[in-house]
Amino acid sequence: QVIYEPKVKYHIGDKQPPRISDSLLGWLPPLIRMKEPELVDKLGLNAVTFLRFTRMTRSLYSAITFTCCAILIPINVSYNLKNVPSTERDALSILTIRDVKDSFLFAHAVASYVISALIMVFVWQHWKEMLRLQQQWFRSPEYMRSFYAWTLAVMHVPKKYQSDEGIHAIFASVQVPYPTTSVHIGRKVGRLPELIEYHNTAVRELEHRNRGR
Repeated sequence: QVIYEPKVKYHIGDKQPPRISDSLLGWLPPLIRMKEPELVDKLGLNAVTFLRFTRMTRSLYSAITFTCCAILIPINVSYNLKNVPSTERDALSILTIRDVKDSFLFAHAVASYVISALIMVFVWQHWKEMLRLQQQWFRSPEYMRSFYAWTLAVMHVPKKYQSDEGIHAIFASVQVPYPTTSVHIGRKVGRLPELIEYHNTAVRELEHRNRGR
C-alpha cells in the first residue's frame, strides 16, 4: 500500500485506480474485476498492450508445459525404463529425449507441430484483440482531444518557409479540409527527426510483414 495508495489520492483527472482493502489479499478483487476497456481508459493502450502480451505468454507457456509434461515426459520415461540399462540412465536423463530412438521420436515430432500450432493460434487471437483495442482507442474521445493526435510534424521545410508564417502558408496552399489552429517552427529539435524516421521505418516494416502473411 505504500506504493499503491498515493496513486489513489494523486491521480490525473478521472483516472483514479480502484481502492483496495487493508487485508493481505485485498489487491485481488480489483485485479479480477477490472476489465480491459477500463484499463485502457486508466492506463493507456501501451500499458494494456504490455499486460496482454504477458498474459498471452503466460497462457502459451502453460499450454506448452502441459503438452510436454502430459505427453512427452511419460513417453521418455517409458522408453528409458524399457530400453536403456539402469547404469546408463539417471533421474534426469529419463525425462529427456537424450536416449529416445526409433518410432518413439514420432511423438516428439508431432508435439513440435502441436506447439507450433499453439503459438500461431495464441498470437492470432491476441493480434485480433489488439487491433480491436487499437481501433477503439483511436476513436475514443480522449485520444481525439489529445494534443499529439492533432499535431503534425513537417520535415525538410524550404528555407524561405522556415517561419511560423511560412508554415501556415504551406498549409493554406494545400487546402487541408480542417483549419490549422497554430503553427510553430522548431529550430533546435535534437534527435527528434532521427527518432521519427526510426519510428516510421519500424511501422512500415511491421505493416510489410503483416501484408506478407
